[in-house]
Amino acid sequence: MSEPTVKSLGAHERNAVPEVSIDLGLELISRLQLKVEFETIGERICTTICRLSNERGEVSNGFGKGIGQQTKASAIFEALEHYYSIFANSWTVDCYRFLDFDRADDRIGKGCPELSRIIKSGKVAFSMTRFRNLVDPWDIIEFPTFLTDPGFESLNDEERETLRIFGLKRYATNSGTASGINDGEATLHGILELVERDALGVELLRTVVRSQPLPVREIIFDTLPDELQATCLEIAKEARSEIRLWNFSSDNTVPVVLAALRNSTVQEGQYFGSGASLSLGYAIERASLEALQRFHLYKLSKLARPFGTLASTDSLPTYVRCLLEKGIFGYKGGAVSVAYDEPHREVLESSIDDQITYLLARLKAFGHEIFQRPLKARGLSVSQVVAPSLERFHLVARGVPVAPGRRGRLVLEECL
Repeated sequence: MSEPTVKSLGAHERNAVPEVSIDLGLELISRLQLKVEFETIGERICTTICRLSNERGEVSNGFGKGIGQQTKASAIFEALEHYYSIFANSWTVDCYRFLDFDRADDRIGKGCPELSRIIKSGKVAFSMTRFRNLVDPWDIIEFPTFLTDPGFESLNDEERETLRIFGLKRYATNSGTASGINDGEATLHGILELVERDALGVELLRTVVRSQPLPVREIIFDTLPDELQATCLEIAKEARSEIRLWNFSSDNTVPVVLAALRNSTVQEGQYFGSGASLSLGYAIERASLEALQRFHLYKLSKLARPFGTLASTDSLPTYVRCLLEKGIFGYKGGAVSVAYDEPHREVLESSIDDQITYLLARLKAFGHEIFQRPLKARGLSVSQVVAPSLERFHLVARGVPVAPGRRGRLVLEECL
């Protein structure tokens, strides 16, 4: 792999340069007595796959994206995150109890899924995991464990049957779990992942599902700073594609971007990626790199190939029009062009802890509380964060048929 001439805009979200992170990650892998193998795809801007194994076989993997050595650091830390949070089946059940939507579980009942509209209060018991409010440490929430880990399997026959009958496992997601060299890095990226998934769901509801859909906001490429334009063009060149960018930021104005890579001369569809950051520039970089990662992984047949170029999406069912993972974004309300503009410049030079404080304040102003729990990990930080009120409708982009929660219903009712 040759080093690209472009530079990443994401230094404000990291406490160490990629080379230091790589050394720390490899040291931890050695202490865990795991074998590590890497595979790199691409010529200049690459995707790295990190596979961890022991004598019994593969125990985790991670797909890294980034510019230069950041792709390797990203792959290592994602593999370690998956090792501790998914492959180890290490979910924590702190209690098993009935839900009370009128009191202790009001925030869950009005969240996503909107459980108070699906099941009756006090009628069904769930396994619950405790999380601590990141703003008020005395505020503890007991959150349904099935919503924190898609691999969760209840030991209770009645709970398993409830999850099956109501289709609730469709809402299970590991969004909001992130790793870092310290708690700040892991928590910041966990919160940003929640914001990103929420914004994806809200935008699909706004522009595809609503009875009177709103236009998408396509970012005018020529308004990007020169350095960012160079990065995007390098990514497009690597994929032999054209690049398009949409601003998906929701009411809280935290920058969220959807990027698409498409080669108009090849009938292989388009590749989407999304990204979130307090920096719009870095959100664009992350979204573009994720789209490139999907292009690279398709080349290795690790992801399903997107649909070929469609003459029209007009005849497709509504949910299929949301199927970003298959290369479809069938928005209905047209498009408007918007210029690049950084909305949170004042915080981009601040510490990671200050960025977290700023993010939490913005989300709280819009009624969203963020709760966190650390996962047991040696030598690095793995943080899981949840926000009951944020939307999970983004799952339809992966082909999972879910209904919007309370926040999503307000979008459809044109109240948000």
